[in-house]
Amino acid sequence: MTFLDPATIVDPQLADFIGSPEANRLRAIIKVEINGVDVTNKMMPFLIMVRVLNGQQLEDYNCEIELDDRDGKLPIPPLDSPVHISMGWQGEGYGLVFDGVTHDLEHGFGRKQGGRRMWIHAQGDSKFGLGKSPMQHNWGDGRSEDVKLEQILQEAAKNGGQSIVIHPALASIARKYWSQDNESYYAFARRLAEELGGTFRVQGGTRGQFTVPGMNVDGTPNDTVVCQWGVNLIGWRVRPLAAQPMWAKSNQQFFDIANGAWKMMQKQTNLQPPFNFGTASYQLPNPASSGGAAQQGNDGADSSVNTEQGPGRIVINGEPSAFGGCWAQLIGARPGVDGRYLARTVEHIYSRQGYITWLDVNAQQIDGQGQTGGPYSMSPNSPTLANQPPATPTTPTTPPTTPN
Repeated sequence: MTFLDPATIVDPQLADFIGSPEANRLRAIIKVEINGVDVTNKMMPFLIMVRVLNGQQLEDYNCEIELDDRDGKLPIPPLDSPVHISMGWQGEGYGLVFDGVTHDLEHGFGRKQGGRRMWIHAQGDSKFGLGKSPMQHNWGDGRSEDVKLEQILQEAAKNGGQSIVIHPALASIARKYWSQDNESYYAFARRLAEELGGTFRVQGGTRGQFTVPGMNVDGTPNDTVVCQWGVNLIGWRVRPLAAQPMWAKSNQQFFDIANGAWKMMQKQTNLQPPFNFGTASYQLPNPASSGGAAQQGNDGADSSVNTEQGPGRIVINGEPSAFGGCWAQLIGARPGVDGRYLARTVEHIYSRQGYITWLDVNAQQIDGQGQTGGPYSMSPNSPTLANQPPATPTTPTTPPTTPN
């Protein structure tokens, strides 16, 4: 048998494929563990599909196992049992794509679907403990004491019978007063993540992760998955430019107790070209408890604006190393579309047809002929929206306003 030498191939994209590990990814493999037992071999004759949604946020981390139960005799797993799903390729081994617990069981019948079906649903967070119990708690006296986010989240997690790891940049955020207002630990941490521009999810039923988009909880950048035309890229539909998320600044209202007046904290968003030509201001919906909390809310809005640019989807050959929060480097689409995208959620789908990975992404940095820019930086004759002057920089202001 004669093997092709990549150096002799005229098409460079084909050469990339022949010389890459993707050329050997011919047989997808999966491993399913439930309640500490490897059930893969027993489950395989009945397995129709496994769908894993691996996202950054609590609600986007779950899986579904679909089984053919035509005889109505498949065993029913106990609720809140540990579930580990690993996927990969023959010759490369497995990669863990889901770590959670069983959440519910669904059963159904339909003539067009071939008879009885069973669906096992699992989530990263457990719904059997105190994590979902509403609680009332507060930290700080509202005047002199600075309480760090790390302390209040650690205590909220402990009260919910769980644990949490926090990104260093977020752990040091301090306020004089924090309040858990009849919220469960899950709802409390999820709300704070939204306020501060972070992400929160739970794995293994009880292990929380509170971090910055695109970064691990220890402060290191997340891995990058290469999505390359002619190698592993199956399809894409992305928006390198999107008008809706382009906010020039954000505003947060708060009540100044010392002066007895409502005030407004304002912050210029740190958008990079070509996303920095908007002039609209974003108003955060709820008043903050203090000026410091208002500034933190604006910082969170700034982070959200930057991570919501260019929504779209990329589909590649199954890639177990992809996860919610990783980076996707799109290569070979075209200049102005190629670039680095943040994967908000990653969907791993294993079925009898094979193994593919979907990435829901947002544009972070678009490459145009070797330089950072946008689709309008490809040639000197192109209209360059990125060169339009951005909104005038402003500093936090405190004009008095009258609350509704």
